[in-house]
Amino acid sequence: MSEKEKAGIKSISCSLPSYFLPAEEFAKGRGIERKKLEHLGIEGQAVPNENESVESLMAKSIERLFDEFEENPKEVGYLMVTSEEIKGKGDNLGNRIISLLKRREIDLTGVNSTTSLAACNPLPSLIEQGVALAEKRGEDVLVVAGDRSIYQENSAGEETQGMAACAFLIGKEPKVGVLDGLSGSRSDFVFDWGRPQENGNLPVFDGIASMLSYLFFTSKSQREFKKKNGVKSLIDYAGNGIIAWHRPSEYMVELGSALLYAEEKEGLEEEINSYLSEAEEEFSKLFDWKFAELFSNDGGEALARYRKLQEEGAFKNLHTIFKEMNSKVLKKVREKKEFKEKYENLVKPGVKWPNYIGNSYTASIGTCLLSALNEKDLEGERAILTSYGSGANSTTLSLKILDGYRD
Repeated sequence: MSEKEKAGIKSISCSLPSYFLPAEEFAKGRGIERKKLEHLGIEGQAVPNENESVESLMAKSIERLFDEFEENPKEVGYLMVTSEEIKGKGDNLGNRIISLLKRREIDLTGVNSTTSLAACNPLPSLIEQGVALAEKRGEDVLVVAGDRSIYQENSAGEETQGMAACAFLIGKEPKVGVLDGLSGSRSDFVFDWGRPQENGNLPVFDGIASMLSYLFFTSKSQREFKKKNGVKSLIDYAGNGIIAWHRPSEYMVELGSALLYAEEKEGLEEEINSYLSEAEEEFSKLFDWKFAELFSNDGGEALARYRKLQEEGAFKNLHTIFKEMNSKVLKKVREKKEFKEKYENLVKPGVKWPNYIGNSYTASIGTCLLSALNEKDLEGERAILTSYGSGANSTTLSLKILDGYRD
């Protein structure tokens, strides 16, 4: 079966809110140094007007697929939605989007609609599921992700705020890309970040623990991908393509890239394994099955326990592990000329747009892929996607980008 005969990505669109807050203005308003935002790779934030919501952006991104790319909504059999913008139990965000689309004379009332609620990670898995469905059923599948990240004023995460929605149309005769191998994943319960209703849906997190969790799970999913597909080096496998990461900030993407480079190009796998094993042990101590059960039964009590852990300095060991790994491995790698060259070629194209958008949670990996597809000629190349979601899990997926995808 040729690549054009397989099911794959037919078209992609992205929708952003109306306003843009430059990093300079944010820094001025919060009385912080612009250099801090430069360190994080932040150029600004996408900000909605009073009439824009996550679901309206998601509907707009779908509308663009049909209007600008002249796709046919009558060929769609499934709508798969992922977002953190769920209003409560029983809420199917997909149905609300279908209702919005009806007003725009796009009828998807006959499709099978499902909504996935999870932090940031689901998009690659839904793309993979969508391809399998399109192959089996012969109908197109719409996969849509959208979110707005909001943090408490003057908190450590406020500067990373952003908003976006991405829509992927999957089916036969793809124009953009096809799956290239099996995905690799890693999942376990680690409460490194969350948005409990008891906290007004605002994030609760420990910054260092969250960064360490990001590094641990993305590394593990990449290793699983390599194991499943018989790949020795992800960097070599990418060739002249791209490696796109979930981007809370470019700083975290750079750390993840440095960890991968250290393992594959610096021969530091044993040292890295030691740090990751220590991190896993600490995560297991802090977030055992009792915590998971407590969180399932009573979010308020789980939040209280989490705050108590913070007050007692329970994350101290995780901070130590991260600081040692950063100073002894990651920082040194990031200063190397060879790493910088690889980063500029393989990773930087994927963060250029998101650096102006901010963190769009479930849509983040989609904005990174779109950025790379526009910033670099990827015809015939591989696009490797590594997503991450707090809680925590990561998925690594590879796409073969088709010739003529820009047409």
